[in-house]
Amino acid sequence: MVYKYFSKDLNKLTSTFQYGILPDELGYIYISSFPKDEETYRHFDAVLDHIKETKGLIIDIRHNGGGSTNASDYFIERLISDHLEGTLWTRTDGGYRPVRQYYPGGDFQYTKSTVLLINGKSFSTAEAMANLCKKIEHITLIGDTTGGGGGVPQKFYLPSGLRFRVPTRYALRYDGEHVEWNGIPPDILVPQTKEDIDNEQDKQLEYAIDYLNNK
Repeated sequence: MVYKYFSKDLNKLTSTFQYGILPDELGYIYISSFPKDEETYRHFDAVLDHIKETKGLIIDIRHNGGGSTNASDYFIERLISDHLEGTLWTRTDGGYRPVRQYYPGGDFQYTKSTVLLINGKSFSTAEAMANLCKKIEHITLIGDTTGGGGGVPQKFYLPSGLRFRVPTRYALRYDGEHVEWNGIPPDILVPQTKEDIDNEQDKQLEYAIDYLNNK
């Protein structure tokens, strides 16, 4: 649905990254998951190099089910200009892990006005990234509250053969509430209805474009 907003096809680096530049000189990056392989980091570096001269950036992690926190942490380090203190995760013994510290990394940091698009199908590592972006001054979260699930999930099987996953750790938001069940709320709520989808209208992306154009 996002493709109609671009004057030419989005570039694609594997199934994980799609990126391009909107007619208004806004960069756009879609991240479908956070793979563990080191090639992911090189891809993200290449994408940032491509869009670094844009006047603003939209990072889309809607429908991103999660993956490696090492990957999302690397992305965060490319988006901050100063030290950032993370929030807490529970350990297997029930205590809390020490706070993770983040510092700028890579050849340069993208610190122009940025929008992070989220929705109810953003889970796990995508929620961890959204939580961190809440503390980055030049990033605004737009869309809908994330799914609220995915703290190191483990798979279980029923006798019928059906499979389900259950989170095994708690993650905390910056306000001290649990991510599980609550999710990460956007800074600006923009619901996307079935009617919008049927009409091939991406109101969340449209709002993000207008928001950045008026910054």
